[in-house]
Amino acid sequence: MHHRYWCILTLVVYAVKCGVPRDEVLADALSLVPAFDRKTETVDNPFTEDDVNDAMRAYDEEYNKWPLRVIETTTGIKVERNRRNGREQSQHLRRARANRDISCDEKGKTSWIEGNGRKPQSKAVQEWRVKNPDSKNKSLCARETGLSRPTVTRWWNVELESH
Repeated sequence: MHHRYWCILTLVVYAVKCGVPRDEVLADALSLVPAFDRKTETVDNPFTEDDVNDAMRAYDEEYNKWPLRVIETTTGIKVERNRRNGREQSQHLRRARANRDISCDEKGKTSWIEGNGRKPQSKAVQEWRVKNPDSKNKSLCARETGLSRPTVTRWWNVELESH
């Protein structure tokens, strides 16, 4: 089996992708040495711990972008693709987007983006200033709104000028 090293290397690459700690990957890879060595076809090509240690050099973010075709070629293992029920990607996405829009409509939203993302912090500062019109105390505003003082300072005058 001439793909043994590449299988270990791919294990290491996937471990990096999945955030598996280095020590855990090393232990898993070393546990495969006896099984991989039994697959030795010629006496002069044993599979050893040195092979594992060499593959462990790929425990680096640089290697985690390997395309599936490269993984399949180097390991000799067919990787199943994501299923789209036999549809082309464009057809699959058209259906998914239609489903998203129907769900959006059922929730009474005009756009699927509505309500997504970070809420504007300027609104909290504006509301606090409306409730405390005579206050010029930005630190008090920050404490009562739970915002940082730099955030309060950033939005202190902006909202009042626009209303």
